[in-house]
Amino acid sequence: MIYVRFDKSNKVFSFGQIKDIAILSIGSFGLSFMLSVYSLTIPRLLVENRVPSILLNISIFSEILFFAILSPLFTYLFDITRTAIGRRTPYLLMFGISSAFLVTFIQKNPHGSIMSVLSIILLFNFSLFLYSLSFFGLALDKVTYQTKFVLPFHLLFWGFFGVVVSYFYMLNSENIQLGIETPVSGFVFLLSALAVSFFIIEDKKYKTKLSKTERNEYSFRLKLLLNLHDLGKEDFTNLLIFGVVYSHEIFVVEFLSSYAFKNVVVSQFIFIVAVGLAYCMCLFSKRVTEFSEKSRPYILILLTLMYFLYSFSNIKTIFFLQFLTGLSWGIILPKTIGFVIPSRSERVLFYKESFDENPNRLHERNLRSFMLLFIIMSVFGILTDILGARNLNLVYSLSSLTALILKSIKKSSIIE
Repeated sequence: MIYVRFDKSNKVFSFGQIKDIAILSIGSFGLSFMLSVYSLTIPRLLVENRVPSILLNISIFSEILFFAILSPLFTYLFDITRTAIGRRTPYLLMFGISSAFLVTFIQKNPHGSIMSVLSIILLFNFSLFLYSLSFFGLALDKVTYQTKFVLPFHLLFWGFFGVVVSYFYMLNSENIQLGIETPVSGFVFLLSALAVSFFIIEDKKYKTKLSKTERNEYSFRLKLLLNLHDLGKEDFTNLLIFGVVYSHEIFVVEFLSSYAFKNVVVSQFIFIVAVGLAYCMCLFSKRVTEFSEKSRPYILILLTLMYFLYSFSNIKTIFFLQFLTGLSWGIILPKTIGFVIPSRSERVLFYKESFDENPNRLHERNLRSFMLLFIIMSVFGILTDILGARNLNLVYSLSSLTALILKSIKKSSIIE
């Protein structure tokens, strides 16, 4: 589905623009499809092998840490790279193939030693980080005056569609055993990565070797990530909320570890439907948008209560709570829908919003936020090991309550 935006100077898109939008949409679909399967099956594998939650969270969310620490370096390297096929295409090809191979290797070797499996997961996340950095960098290169609204929309839409299709696939697959999926997800991702690599033609200027005077200097210092003076209470509150939302899949996998894997898939699919419903209501109704802005404190109270009730619910009640939870998060965060959609589709926002007007420069403030977000995920893992998976809902309930208190304190200080 390709939307054509009319413009006074050029009434229709050129064939090349339509082709680029279509191919990049395929790339977004394949990435989200693979990540949906990965985000449920691999944590399930680790939980069933009794891997400590702290190690599970560090390995699964290591991409956030890679992004915070390494993205300035690799963004610089990608910027000065010049080859006969472009500056990003070689990385797309290399890390697309390696990511597809590694995710398939994890899924087909579930009985290896825990340390070897965790090491492969770290390698996969590192490879996926570099592929994602290349992919969204390429998408930014293809943004023009005409496509600045259409292209981001298609990346998000087809990413969400990939999530939905992957869940239908997992629900109907007869090959799921102990939460381990067939290599179909890796194969779909590989095809999408190859399509992007071979059919997106980079501009000729990215194939001409740079002279020494044209190269920018690399000036980023890691110590800047520890400078937190410009992150206030509101930033920490938002990060706490994003931490709860971003790790909701892990919460469901660990909390439902004693149930059949299909129940985990159904539970998360219900969450997706609720999030999509809330987003559509906020998108097409001003009243719902106004309601979401005024009722956030009350919805946080509701979320605190709902997470608390998980421990006292059977599987059918948990499905209902999943719907209410997804609906609530979708209403609270309508403008940052990517953070709520499972399968890490929020890469569209993570990678896009971390760039400013210069697509080769990263916001240092956002990088510090990613560092803190990774720390929050690690703390969740420690608390899970202390309290036990069956009491994990208390961590999320307490986190929602903390976010509510912080927002209330901020509001009181403004009134004064």
